[in-house]
Amino acid sequence: MKTQICMNRLLWIALMLIGIFGCSEEQSSEENTESGIIQGEESTDNATVIQLIPSNKYQTVEGIGGGIANYENWYCQHPNKKELFDLIFKDLEISMIRIGNWYEKKVSNENPNILKQQKEIMDAAVQRLGRSNFSVMMSNWLVTPDLIDRPKEKGATLKRNKEGKYMYKEFGEWCRMTLKAYQEADMAPDYLSMMNEPDGDNSAGNKICLGYGADDSEKANYGKALEATYEALKELSDRPKLIGPEVLGIGYGTFSNYYKDLNSNLLNAAAFHCYHGGKISDYKDDDRYSSAHTFKSEFQNLAQQVGNKSIMMTENCSYHPTVPADAVNIAHFISNSFRYANVTVYLHWALLWGYADADELKKGGDGCIAVEWPWSSSRWTTEKGYVVRSDFYGLKHFTKYIKPGWRRIGVDYELKETEVIAFQDPDERQIAVVLINYSEQEEKTVRLKTSDGKEVSSIRKVIQTDTQKESWYQELKTIDPFIELLLPRMSVTTVYCKFKTN
Repeated sequence: MKTQICMNRLLWIALMLIGIFGCSEEQSSEENTESGIIQGEESTDNATVIQLIPSNKYQTVEGIGGGIANYENWYCQHPNKKELFDLIFKDLEISMIRIGNWYEKKVSNENPNILKQQKEIMDAAVQRLGRSNFSVMMSNWLVTPDLIDRPKEKGATLKRNKEGKYMYKEFGEWCRMTLKAYQEADMAPDYLSMMNEPDGDNSAGNKICLGYGADDSEKANYGKALEATYEALKELSDRPKLIGPEVLGIGYGTFSNYYKDLNSNLLNAAAFHCYHGGKISDYKDDDRYSSAHTFKSEFQNLAQQVGNKSIMMTENCSYHPTVPADAVNIAHFISNSFRYANVTVYLHWALLWGYADADELKKGGDGCIAVEWPWSSSRWTTEKGYVVRSDFYGLKHFTKYIKPGWRRIGVDYELKETEVIAFQDPDERQIAVVLINYSEQEEKTVRLKTSDGKEVSSIRKVIQTDTQKESWYQELKTIDPFIELLLPRMSVTTVYCKFKTN
């Protein structure tokens, strides 16, 4: 008995020494400890299996990115513009840019250099990405006063001619003329929206409100304006793809009413914004941007109405003071838009946005990067005159690895307050999975599994944003998500891996 006790004590001491001195490099590293990832040959019993199903193939991605549609002169004049362009093009590595048709700013002398500024930004993207690696979407905004019925008055619509008919043909010709100006400036868009947010109130009276239904009402008809634009552009050899109706949101039947009133055959893609919609009674903290889960039903209805045509979500942002959780909020909206609305494109409202002073900077929630007044650093609140916001990192979880041509594939799992979405490259050798835990109370333990039994190569990455710790887009090294992975509360995690070929 004494001999057995002594042996047990020796064994206990040996185990203690191994625990003190024998930890592997991976186990002792600070980064791995912070990640909450558990190493081992087998996962624990509480890990929820998330099955990837590559055989279930859905829509093909056309682009993920955002808009640079205001404050162009700020960015071009900023002392640190190279860093700004490196961040949005080289670091984010976006695959689609949205610009505004600001031709009327040039002719009115509001900003005579606007096309040159837009070209400088475009050139910066080409230098960092290569022109073949991103596409350009342009939305028409301002309209010549000659085509506005009540210029500078709220709610202005398309002007009528002497016969009392709306000037649809003239509007289509204006669209063609301004498009050609951008093409001649070497900024030919791949996609064109005839009118940004035709359902807006047009408070400045510098664009045109367009409605649906009978065109003898107070608003000209969007569908008829689309027909005139299509006719005006159809002979162009380099005609961009037409998208629309690009309404403010999908609530109140807005998208549905516009879309069923137009000839969808004239559109290459259906487009919408996300500024209203969802089940308002289920909003988290009465905030739309924090409540992507409430949009599921309307997203599904929109996808069903549009059918097989491409769908593009071309504008969304928080409009509340930026908080760390916005990294999760934007990722949640992107994931749900792809999974439930079946979109092929997701564009954040602004990659860059200008703020004139500290008070505006504090209140604003428009851009992934907040750019401070470029003409005097004395007004800056930061050393370099810009702030990288949390939305930037949430967007990066999608832009960095998921590229045009990748297809959404099936996922199967059972987890509350969690969204998982996966994409595969055209050669079926790479998969990127984005996991969003939008619970404020519960962390989740998961492990990935493939349904086809393909063996993962040694090339795999796990990148995580933990908003509770304000840890942004950190790579978690020496871990295996196919064994066990912890999803912290309010976090976004990307798993990228390559598969062995036969």
